[in-house]
Amino acid sequence: MTSYSATATRDGKWWMIRVDGIDGLTQARHLGEAELMAREFVAASTDEALDNVSVELRVLEANGVSDIADRVARIQGERKTAAWLESCALVETAGLAAELVGADVPMRDVGVVLGVSHQRVSQLVNSAYRERLESPLPGVSWSAYTHALNVRECAGRPNSEVEIILTQANEALDRLRDALDRTARADDESASEQHTAQRA
Repeated sequence: MTSYSATATRDGKWWMIRVDGIDGLTQARHLGEAELMAREFVAASTDEALDNVSVELRVLEANGVSDIADRVARIQGERKTAAWLESCALVETAGLAAELVGADVPMRDVGVVLGVSHQRVSQLVNSAYRERLESPLPGVSWSAYTHALNVRECAGRPNSEVEIILTQANEALDRLRDALDRTARADDESASEQHTAQRA
C-alpha cells in the first residue's frame, strides 16, 4: 500500500484536490468523493493499482474560509482534552460519593450534593468498590484511564497547565483510594461485629 497526502480547497462549487508529489490536480463535486477522486488521480498518474493507493486528505480552504485543517486539528485536540477532563470529573465524583457514604451520609442526600440521582450515587460507589480500583471509572478499564492521564491527551495546553491538571487528577484518585479503603475497613468491622453478636 502506497500512501499519499492530498489537500482540498473549494473554488465555487468544486473541490480542487492536489496530491503531494503528483503534478496537476483533480476535482470533486462533493467532499465525500474527494478521497476516491484523489486515489484515482494517483493511480492514473503513476500506473499503480487503485487498491494499492491510499490518500490522507486535508481540507485547507473553502471559498475564503481559511486555516480549516489547523482549526480542525485544534478542535480535535480540545475534544480529547474535554473527554479527559470529564473522566477526571467522574473520578472526583466517585471519590466524593464514596467518602460521603462512608461518613454515613444517606445516598439521597449525597445525590442532592452531587446533583445526581441516589441510584447514580449507588452505582458510582458500588462499581468503584466492586472493582477495587482496578477500574476507577465505571465502564472504563484501568489501562484506558491511565492512558487518559497521558500528557498527549492535553493537546495544545502549556506544560505548566498540564502538570496542574495531572496533579489534580492524581489527587482525586488518591482520595478515591482512601475513601474505598475506609469503606472496606468499615465493612470488615461491621461483618466482624455481626459475627461476634451471632456467636454471643
